[in-house]
Amino acid sequence: MQGTRVVFLERGRVEVEDFSVAPVASHQALIRTEVSAISAGTELTTLLGGRGTERYPSYPGYSNVGVVEEIGPRGRSIWNLYQPVLALWRQASQFWAALRCTVCEKRSLNSCSPRS
Repeated sequence: MQGTRVVFLERGRVEVEDFSVAPVASHQALIRTEVSAISAGTELTTLLGGRGTERYPSYPGYSNVGVVEEIGPRGRSIWNLYQPVLALWRQASQFWAALRCTVCEKRSLNSCSPRS
C-alpha cells in the first residue's frame, strides 16, 4: 500500500512524498489521516534548523485526526474499522495512542470548542 507524507528534506525545504506503508502488526491500527498540522513549536523549529542539532530527513505530523482503515488481531478489542480517532505520537518517549472523539464520530470535525 502507498501513502503520502510531508518530509523536511533539509533546513527550510519541505516536500510531499509517496512511501510504502508497512503492514499492520497484530497490536496496531492503520489510520488514514484526514487533518494534520505542523506544530509552531517543535516541528517549525526543526524545519528552520533553530536548534542546530536537527537531523534530516525529518517527518512532521505527530498528531492528527483520521479514520481507522485496518486493525491487527490484537487491536480489534480497542478500535473499530472506520472509527474516527485523534492519533498522537511522541517519538522521544515512543508514546502512541489513538483516542476516540465523540465529536469526530458525528463527523463534526470543526465543532470542537476551545477549553480554558
